[in-house]
Amino acid sequence: MMSYLDSLLKKRGLKECLLPLWKLKITEEEFKELRELLEKQTHVMRMSNNPFITLSKECTLFFAEYWRRLYVDGKHSKQMVYDALESTRHNVNLCDEFYEAARRGARLLKIEKYDGGRADPLNDMLYQGGLPMKLVTANVSNSVWDRFTRGLVNRKYNFEELNLGLVASQSRCLRDYCEQLILGIEAEQFMLMPFYCLNENDTWYMYLKELAKQEKIRRSQLHPYSLFWEFRIDNVEKKIYTKYIV
Repeated sequence: MMSYLDSLLKKRGLKECLLPLWKLKITEEEFKELRELLEKQTHVMRMSNNPFITLSKECTLFFAEYWRRLYVDGKHSKQMVYDALESTRHNVNLCDEFYEAARRGARLLKIEKYDGGRADPLNDMLYQGGLPMKLVTANVSNSVWDRFTRGLVNRKYNFEELNLGLVASQSRCLRDYCEQLILGIEAEQFMLMPFYCLNENDTWYMYLKELAKQEKIRRSQLHPYSLFWEFRIDNVEKKIYTKYIV
């Protein structure tokens, strides 16, 4: 029987899962299906077996998608991701089982993992989703995320100022996400964004495109003139001629 992740790959004409996981560009409908699938597992009667273990890769994918779609505040925890399943079985907390299944899925998928000392599988899985887009597009003036996003559209971003820890500052996954986002904004092509956009009216895409335009205007006002030097080498007279262009 084909797993849910396998069905997503087949739909995209893939034989292997793309990494980082944000490259799958999961749609809203697919995310809804994923959440419903995992929520149903919280109702599975169990004795000792983990009800999520047969969907371990799907659990890993949910961690990544939660981070990009839903995260807005607070200390990163496995409980916050489990709560996002919105299980209607309120008298049972399967957070530990859900997390362990996701860790198993991460190993099977061979996602990027931080190896600079103490392991951090939670953030390894979260950052597979790229950036938390609700914070990136929150438009809270002078906030840490607002400064980061403005730097991002100016091709200047620093993960250390976000205080996300060493996993983020050393993550190739997050840097590739940022580069792809910059590429899509500069080209003004919604299809190039690192997340799924139905069309050019996607909320995140529109916000970032408009912010990039604002920043371009701001830069031109701060630096109304640009100075370039032009060099010409005369091989006959053995001289170098220079001039500047405003």
